Amino acid sequence: GIAYGIDCSEFVSITAQFGGQTGNLPCYTEGLARTNLAENLSSWIYVRPGDFAVVPGKHVVYVRETPTEFMRDGIPRILRTIEAAGDRDRVVEHERHYTRDELSRYIPRRWIAP
Repeated sequence: GIAYGIDCSEFVSITAQFGGQTGNLPCYTEGLARTNLAENLSSWIYVRPGDFAVVPGKHVVYVRETPTEFMRDGIPRILRTIEAAGDRDRVVEHERHYTRDELSRYIPRRWIAP
């Protein structure tokens, strides 16, 4: 059958609008990775709840909790997220145990205050 619901990038954009972000918010991962309405964070140690992490062309998630355990290179051992689960047609909370390789593909970003 046909599935309806919200995809990951649409979820991040709509949530940002509810949070007061204005402007032309992209609803695709490449746009979220490049928009000048957000800035890249130089390290995962600066990530806070409400920041987002994006793999251009693949996936985007909101960070739900500040990471507290890190690998030697500053990559979090566990990332707690809120994200759209397209295969289940809903928004879910996750506690993910990423490998260094998996998480290094994500760009941590923060919305710039409107």
